[in-house]
Amino acid sequence: MNNEKKQNTIQKRQKPQKKTFIESLKKMPNIQAACNKTEITRSTYYRWVDSDKTFESEAGLAMHEGRDLITDVAEGKLIGFIGAGSWPAARYWLEHHSKIYKHYDRRKFEQKNGEDEDGIRLHMDF
Repeated sequence: MNNEKKQNTIQKRQKPQKKTFIESLKKMPNIQAACNKTEITRSTYYRWVDSDKTFESEAGLAMHEGRDLITDVAEGKLIGFIGAGSWPAARYWLEHHSKIYKHYDRRKFEQKNGEDEDGIRLHMDF
């Protein structure tokens, strides 16, 4: 009976910690950052994952949600740089989002047009 009471006490303490951990992962998908926010060690996190399959699943979903959030923020910044006229940002976007520019070989362009190693100097009308 004493062991059961001890387990209940542990679960009551861990429940809000696990909730805080999950919410932290949704905002910043980094295990160490979530551990710091929750004031637990990484070994505690991995012990929870091993012993609580529901927590393991929730942590995985929270990690994906957090990565989606960070990706949205990064894409917004990239698009902002493109809007401000940043050629490297525009080139990055085109190389990663357009079939036409995906396999673009910058070296061939530089050799053909005599551009230096500092980068491509293009004048484009948008």
